[in-house]
Amino acid sequence: MLTDARGRPSEADAGYTQAMATFSTYGLPWWQAETLGVWAQQLAARGQHDRASTTHHAAGRLYDQLGAAARWRRPLAAA
Repeated sequence: MLTDARGRPSEADAGYTQAMATFSTYGLPWWQAETLGVWAQQLAARGQHDRASTTHHAAGRLYDQLGAAARWRRPLAAA
């Protein structure tokens, strides 16, 4: 997020990708879903709406797999 704010989107994407890999390695799907949600918001803020939509839907699918309650999805709905 910080690298996005500083105008370095390629570094930000690398950070999100690394976070996703780490969370996958350690079996932390909730963190993956949260990361995808934040990433989608950042992509939308950059104007990359197609990538944001794809990432947003991936977060939603993860929440579905986890059986997440509606309160976990509120940030996604706001995006």
